[in-house]
Amino acid sequence: MLSQPPARAATVSPDGQPDIAPFVARGIRIYGIAERPIERVSMVSAGIYSRITPTVSWNWNLSGEPAGDTWYESHKTVHTR
Repeated sequence: MLSQPPARAATVSPDGQPDIAPFVARGIRIYGIAERPIERVSMVSAGIYSRITPTVSWNWNLSGEPAGDTWYESHKTVHTR
């Protein structure tokens, strides 16, 4: 792998606004093999996209629970072909 450009994603509430009150953190981290970027129009917008075949991924709080006294437990998945 020559480089790992960062990918960014944001979560929003059902009305399309960022989750800030109460504070809700969600996360997904994916390591994998990316295809060459292509320019296309998707359901969201036009842009440059790259399909990623995951090899390892982590996620936390995908259910959207508010932050409490402790932080969210992370879940690791090793993907096989």
